[in-house]
Amino acid sequence: MGFLVWTGGGRVGEPVMRKTSFLRVGGTLALAVAGLMLVRCGAPNDSRPADVTPDRIRCAARNLDVLVFNIEYGGTLVDFGNVVEAIRRTGADVVAIEEAYGNIDRLARELAWPHYDRRTQVLSRLPLVAMQGNHGASLTLVEVSPGCVVSVGNVHLPSAPSGGRVRGQGGSRDEVVALEKKHRMPPLEPVLQDLGELVATGVPSFLAGDFNASSHRDEDFPWPTSLAVEAAGFRDSYREIHPDQQAHPGFTWWAGRPQVAGWNPSPDAPQYRIDFLYAAGPARVTESRLVGEQGGRDVDIAVEPWVSDHRAIVSSFEVEPARIPVLIAVPHQRTTAGEDVTVQYHSRGSGSSILLVRAREMAEEAQLERAAPSSNAINTIRIPTRGMTPGAWEALLVDGGGVVQARAPFWVTTRGAQPGVETSKPRYRTGGAITARWSDTPGNRWDWVGVYDAAADPSQGNPLLWRHTNSAIAGEMILDETAEGGGWPLPPGDYRLVLSLDDSYVVLAEARFEVVP
Repeated sequence: MGFLVWTGGGRVGEPVMRKTSFLRVGGTLALAVAGLMLVRCGAPNDSRPADVTPDRIRCAARNLDVLVFNIEYGGTLVDFGNVVEAIRRTGADVVAIEEAYGNIDRLARELAWPHYDRRTQVLSRLPLVAMQGNHGASLTLVEVSPGCVVSVGNVHLPSAPSGGRVRGQGGSRDEVVALEKKHRMPPLEPVLQDLGELVATGVPSFLAGDFNASSHRDEDFPWPTSLAVEAAGFRDSYREIHPDQQAHPGFTWWAGRPQVAGWNPSPDAPQYRIDFLYAAGPARVTESRLVGEQGGRDVDIAVEPWVSDHRAIVSSFEVEPARIPVLIAVPHQRTTAGEDVTVQYHSRGSGSSILLVRAREMAEEAQLERAAPSSNAINTIRIPTRGMTPGAWEALLVDGGGVVQARAPFWVTTRGAQPGVETSKPRYRTGGAITARWSDTPGNRWDWVGVYDAAADPSQGNPLLWRHTNSAIAGEMILDETAEGGGWPLPPGDYRLVLSLDDSYVVLAEARFEVVP
């Protein structure tokens, strides 16, 4: 098996390098060369006969149970053990979690499930593969059988300002619709676009989440989010099984859990169905049940004491999965220097290679070795990070002609590195955009950066400005009039920039800066 050396290029669909010279380096598994890493992929993790090729895969129909569950502030307000018990009682194969607050790893560990994705807060009994859509949405592929997948998108749309509250206070139809389109449609649209592209190729796809909005299926009102989801070809699994909203309203919020410190639902407050599990493509719903408190309306699976202000939904589907697309993924984006990085890939045909390259950098020469032909299933290899400098990297899947087929980001960090945050300079003029930089985050779905008055307590919330990090381990963002929070422009004074954990108010790091006239 010889080595190939290429130079130049690097975007998906373009040659990564130009073929130049021949070079062998003592049969090593990986070698850092001018900011790149040679990877010898080795044999795939597969025991099927060699004559079973990806082109001959036939994906058989199977049953799949999917659960969407907002566990409220990490699931620790009442009893985390009952969060685990509720999931077990549903028999779910795949779970989309809202408000994980950094507890996805813990939840997977206590369920004894090895498969989870911090970027999307999806965990599963079945193998998962991280996927980035063409429109920027983070998605998760579930390998329901060798070589055969479904896709999952998980959303938690903004809770404020609330269209339901404005409507209840007498707001006009046009006012509420405009508010919904402004605040809840922007984060939903890229997920619909990217899932829609998968559905168009025959991949059964699920859209789960806390939409913080009602549905036109429940009341005579044109809720933009539910209309948009159905226009994209998705079907409301609960309402398909329970079409009569009067007989089975299926309220998911609020739920009757024990009193906790902070907000508690009033027995007289109106209830709504704002958590949904949609399906598109070859996925036929056969059952849909509500999970919540004993005696709650329409609750089919009860756990006492109940653990969240939301009820959960579990739906059963008969799915016809699709063949795995060509892909490469790094399931856990943060890797400590000196440890192995796990890479998942699937290619078609022989002659593919994997190249690890410093992000946004391409050296003039790089060394590749041909990989073993891909198996039917997702292949997993572990690559030593020895010799790789800390920073942002990318894994590239390259075909035999040197064309990049897929790419995935990851970060190499130093051992013991702690999260950090800083501004680009210590002082800004009033009205000047603030550049915030962060590093060494856990890579959770909702890690975020916020600005507080210097005298404020960040653990109590209420940031003046904020943005999510989009699961990036390190990066930078601009905080200006487009940021969330409504505190722009910052008046002259002293401020603190705070990096917080996964939509919670757990502070990971902070820095000070000043605004002057």
